[in-house]
Amino acid sequence: MWGGLVAAAGMVALAACGASPSVTTVVARAPARTTGQATAEISEAVATTPSSGAVEHLTATGVVDFGTHRFDLTATTDGQTTEEVLSGSTIYEKSPGVTLLTGKQWGSVSLDALGQLVGLKGLGALVQSGSGDPTAGLQFLSGVTGPVRVVGHEVVRGVPTTHYVVTTSLDLAIARLPAAEQAEVRQFVVNFGVHAAVANVWIDGQGRVRRYHHIVAYHPTNPPAGVTADALPKSVDYTIELYDFGTPATIPVPAASQTGDLTRLLSWGEGVGTTGGAGPAPAGSAAQPLAGVLLTSLPPGYAQAPDGAAQTGPSDLAKAVSDDGGSDARPVLVFDQFVAGYQRMWTNGGNQIIEFVYEFGTPNGAVAYGQRQFAAEDVAPSGDQVGPFAVPGIPGARGLMISGNDGPVDLVLFTRAGFLVEIVMNGTDATEQAATALATAQYGRLSPP
Repeated sequence: MWGGLVAAAGMVALAACGASPSVTTVVARAPARTTGQATAEISEAVATTPSSGAVEHLTATGVVDFGTHRFDLTATTDGQTTEEVLSGSTIYEKSPGVTLLTGKQWGSVSLDALGQLVGLKGLGALVQSGSGDPTAGLQFLSGVTGPVRVVGHEVVRGVPTTHYVVTTSLDLAIARLPAAEQAEVRQFVVNFGVHAAVANVWIDGQGRVRRYHHIVAYHPTNPPAGVTADALPKSVDYTIELYDFGTPATIPVPAASQTGDLTRLLSWGEGVGTTGGAGPAPAGSAAQPLAGVLLTSLPPGYAQAPDGAAQTGPSDLAKAVSDDGGSDARPVLVFDQFVAGYQRMWTNGGNQIIEFVYEFGTPNGAVAYGQRQFAAEDVAPSGDQVGPFAVPGIPGARGLMISGNDGPVDLVLFTRAGFLVEIVMNGTDATEQAATALATAQYGRLSPP
């Protein structure tokens, strides 16, 4: 939704090469005269036609600061309101849903990093060229294939304007870009089949863009790896209006302490790069009584430690995030549909058995988070040795043996239905066979949630 503003002016300015001199002069000066006002109020309406289902509508109002290349918008879609700030190639969003995912007031998405994840290098530059840097916008939209047509004279928000229509070829525009930028933009065109666009632009008596409209139709004949055709819309219809030029505006960037990173989560949630995650948990999910499915038969001599010892006991989302320790733990756990967890410990002298059981909303969520946990366990402290071992009888189970200065550790991690289980043995009693026996006993106590 960020791509229409100055892009419109760029399309008109460069499209004017086929028009009369007077029209060429008006439209050629429109980008500089529009952004030369420093700031403006902005409103937009976006209608997205998905590959299947009903059209999705978004409306937004706010302010743009052309000098700092920042936008501050209040957007509404499906009855939900969010505040969005675009600064350079980073989008910040504030909403209750973002707070749930990140535990912070704001969530951020780096368009450059997202582009790397989904196979679109330079995604941030593409967005900036359309919404922040008018010169880049002019270069990108220089592929005019027909003359500028004057539709007529219309009033936009009380201001008289002239309405122009222009068709531009993105393939031709690429050839006119600097050589260093051509490959990235060509990748976008080839991947998504967006080869041409028709724009309508309304320019006022002072040469400033007042309204811009275009429809982008996607024809993804060669989408990036991991992007399915149904993950892209059929078309996106943009209408943007600018008014109250020069209005005072201060658009601060949210503080890092108040912001959580949503970049990787967005790449999964939008149907790209999915590796088993299940999406945000459905409302009303409830945990089974996990204490009732934990191990009850332990080797002789082991006594159960009381809940609360060494942070054992039930785990809610906050505790699971703390136990994970990763900066992205909260959005990952939410996306994988974490429901509840339980941790229990048994001791026998200097030996310990620790069991973690997490419940997720779907088996895919358990598998996805299990992959993350195993990768974390597979990194041993300096000087320790780590080796895998087979866990027969439990489909997909993985075992690790760790030896070092703190003594031997054997662990088994597996999933069954929506459950993720990790059995850890510390001390001289720790063996592959003992850890496997405990895991087998626990596997038999689990049933689908």
